[in-house]
Amino acid sequence: MTTDVTKPAADPPVDPPAPASLPLWTRGDTNAFFGLGFNILVNVLTLTGLMIGVVSVPAGDVLGTVLPALGVALILGNLYYTFLARRLARRENRADVTALPYGPSVPHMFIVVFVVMLPVYLKTKDPIQAWSAGLAWAFMIGVIVMIGAFVGPYIRKLTPRAAMLGTLAGISITFISMRPAAQMWEAAWIGLPVLAIILIGFFTDVKLPFGIPVGLAALLVGTAIGWIGGFMSAPDVGHAISDIAIGIPNLRLDLLFHGLSNLAPLLGTAIPLGVYNFTEAMSNVESAAAAGDNFNLRSVLLADGAGAVIGSAFGSPFPPAVYIGHPGWKDAGGRANYSLASGVVIGILCFLGLFGVLEALLPVAAELTSRGWRGSRPLYSRMRISGVETEALKVRVTRLAPAKAAEMFLA
Repeated sequence: MTTDVTKPAADPPVDPPAPASLPLWTRGDTNAFFGLGFNILVNVLTLTGLMIGVVSVPAGDVLGTVLPALGVALILGNLYYTFLARRLARRENRADVTALPYGPSVPHMFIVVFVVMLPVYLKTKDPIQAWSAGLAWAFMIGVIVMIGAFVGPYIRKLTPRAAMLGTLAGISITFISMRPAAQMWEAAWIGLPVLAIILIGFFTDVKLPFGIPVGLAALLVGTAIGWIGGFMSAPDVGHAISDIAIGIPNLRLDLLFHGLSNLAPLLGTAIPLGVYNFTEAMSNVESAAAAGDNFNLRSVLLADGAGAVIGSAFGSPFPPAVYIGHPGWKDAGGRANYSLASGVVIGILCFLGLFGVLEALLPVAAELTSRGWRGSRPLYSRMRISGVETEALKVRVTRLAPAKAAEMFLA
């Protein structure tokens, strides 16, 4: 007697998923490029005015040395963050990874000018000595951030996400929104129309003819009002054009070492601000993780610190940093290359020495008002605290979400 035992058919082999295609550029990259590029542009214009107007560093040195040094740091940093984004996309087989935004740190911009360089200038009446002190301060910031790269991952594990993300909202509102909101009143007849255009586009989703971004339209209107009303000066533009200096980046180790020789008085601010810098970067990485892009924190902190060190060696006292707002650029459609494009374009403008001309052409009130509304972006990350979103919270802040802000700016 025989028994016929039929083996069940084996399951057909499952093909591994095809590698995700990583386009070099998307329509969303265009949106994020204009938004982030304008953000960095306004910040570089601001620090240019601070160096010349507050510390009295000669315009030739600012346009010919400081800005090219900053351009080097921006290009290298954004290139590295693009690499990190594409590496993460390949590792997780995703095409929707968004690079971390990167540019000159706004809080440090004012601190290094008013807390570090201005006191030295007032004491010595020597802007070059004040500049060298700023370089030493930025160098120490970079060193402290790189040291933080080795302890940051452990601090991140012990810190609740709500605590890290909550700090971003406070920093954003304080440094990005409130100060421009106050300065807007220095020329309210320019700033208020700009604010009105931004709010209308923000709350009504107005789409302008030919797809003109609302934020760009607001800046153009503010600039037109400033020129028609006599707020701007044509001779200043001519003077700025005469100061154009194509800057070839070169090491300014002489200034850096001179500043480091008098380092002790700077440590009182360099150490706490360096700690702040790496904790803010840690919070920004956590914000990106909440949006779905979990970058390696140590790699980010090392790049942040290296950017400050390299920039100071070439003559820039302004430490660059990962920006607040990664979820906003992700929701706007930005992917791996928008940040690199922004950094390259701004870097080229730095090398060509055109920021003095742009500063003479654009009213400060229009620039600051346009920047002020961007402080609401990080509120979007609060909606993702601990992975929980409540309907009540979404109703209260959805109009302040960075996605809507980016859509408004590029509507």
